[in-house]
Amino acid sequence: MDKNLNEHNTLIKKQRANVSGQNSEARVLHLPATLEGYEWRRILLEDFKSKSAIYNFELNGDEFIGHFIPLSWGHGGTYKGNIIPVNGFENMRLSNRNPLKYMKEPRNHPTIKYLAEQNELTTDEYISFVNWCDKNRRTRKECRAYIGTYSSIDVWKSERSRN
Repeated sequence: MDKNLNEHNTLIKKQRANVSGQNSEARVLHLPATLEGYEWRRILLEDFKSKSAIYNFELNGDEFIGHFIPLSWGHGGTYKGNIIPVNGFENMRLSNRNPLKYMKEPRNHPTIKYLAEQNELTTDEYISFVNWCDKNRRTRKECRAYIGTYSSIDVWKSERSRN
């Protein structure tokens, strides 16, 4: 077998396992877990052109699947509208912090525009949603109350309409 093809197949298997692991983590928290391996490859290679989503670093095999809204907040999930490519530095730096704080102008940042579009929101709505998730973090037990009924965006929209 051609060496490049073998390396490519190994990379595909590694990415599938990584996506599967991220989906499992989201399912434990009763959050959406619908990301497919081909979606991750499209996000990484086509949507972000093999660059990290926050600082635009070139990714050379050191990419991680980043959750823009961290799973530890009890919101978001592992789906196309919450996944971004990050490198090891960004992954450690962001951890469970609000990623908006690491952007100079979130409203004009291409990643915010991309994620807003994926979630069918305006950039201002998406920023408001992310900040709401940060301020309303949920425990695993609180996540269970919404099993199979509402996404975090649905809960946010419902709360906004009441105010």
